[in-house]
Amino acid sequence: ILKILALIFIYKLSGAIIEPIANGRIVDSLNGIAHSLILVLAAVISVAIMFFMVVTIIIGVGNVTIMMR
Repeated sequence: ILKILALIFIYKLSGAIIEPIANGRIVDSLNGIAHSLILVLAAVISVAIMFFMVVTIIIGVGNVTIMMR
């Protein structure tokens, strides 16, 4: 997650630095890459949350079956 955040920051920063001297299409592509990485970050965070929820459910079900003995 931190690596993706660092990449987003780097692409946004490089787009801002290059904007006055470079072609607009290059800046747009860098901003597009940063936007795509934001979507990837959102997907990774949502999958991590779902993973922890599933692990919690599995542990809870295991504890219920042990308690019923």
